[in-house]
Amino acid sequence: NGGWITKAGSCKIGLKPNPFGCAGKIAITGEQEVIERSKKKPKWVVTPPEATKDKMFAVGNVNKSIILDGANTDARMTAVGKIADMAKMEFQRMYERSRVREGLPVDDNDVGWIVDDGIRIVSEVVISGVKEEDYYWVKYKEYQADGSVSYYYDFWDLVSISNDDLTKSVNSTLDKLNNEANKHNNKKAEKLIETMRGHFGVSP
Repeated sequence: NGGWITKAGSCKIGLKPNPFGCAGKIAITGEQEVIERSKKKPKWVVTPPEATKDKMFAVGNVNKSIILDGANTDARMTAVGKIADMAKMEFQRMYERSRVREGLPVDDNDVGWIVDDGIRIVSEVVISGVKEEDYYWVKYKEYQADGSVSYYYDFWDLVSISNDDLTKSVNSTLDKLNNEANKHNNKKAEKLIETMRGHFGVSP
């Protein structure tokens, strides 16, 4: 193993006892050794799956967590955050396509609020549709400069959202925006919101 320095007959590391014994191996500071894993490493850990016609995926990862449950939570939050970012990007694209189609300027105050409020709303709504597909973790020990050993977890979480759930999230967002536009009798915004429905391929 290239990560070890073998020094037969040594009982000390400098002035400290060799924790691996007189004929043992001296670990390089920062050297890691996996001691447990949840299962065989899935392919998606190395290569995240591409979106299919039915759903899209995201992978969250956290390194050097001391607690397994904490690693799970953090990795899943990271993955869910990526799904939310995808939804926000799609909403912004949908808004821009629709704005151009309606011939509205970038700085139109009557409709500019739609993209700002919509991005915030869709990122909150979409979370409820995210499903966990799989997870994987490893536990390892890491050798420190003072000869001590620390234990950590690396965790990967694979999540997905179906196109149906994404569509529901966008519809819900557009409904909320339309209600706001209606409340202020903003006909220009209402028309743009309906155009956005068509660009996403959803119906009222």
